[in-house]
Amino acid sequence: MSRPRAATSISTRSTAISAPASPRSTLFVLSGGHDYSCTPEETLAVASGIAGCEATIMKGLGHFSTSENPSEFLKHLLPVLEKIGGR
Repeated sequence: MSRPRAATSISTRSTAISAPASPRSTLFVLSGGHDYSCTPEETLAVASGIAGCEATIMKGLGHFSTSENPSEFLKHLLPVLEKIGGR
């Protein structure tokens, strides 16, 4: 399956993101396993370059996971909210 032109241009754009060496908080990234605008591989690549980032690939979900399947999305969101609330 070919990717939409806009998604290709966004994912191949070279942008510099400067993350602090010692993060003050955790960045949580939730990405759908069927998200073609930002693939799981792209999500993991970005997350690996950000100190303190936790990435979750939500299998079976796409880009609009909150509206596609809200109950499945909550299974991934609630653990993140529990981690945030426990700080």
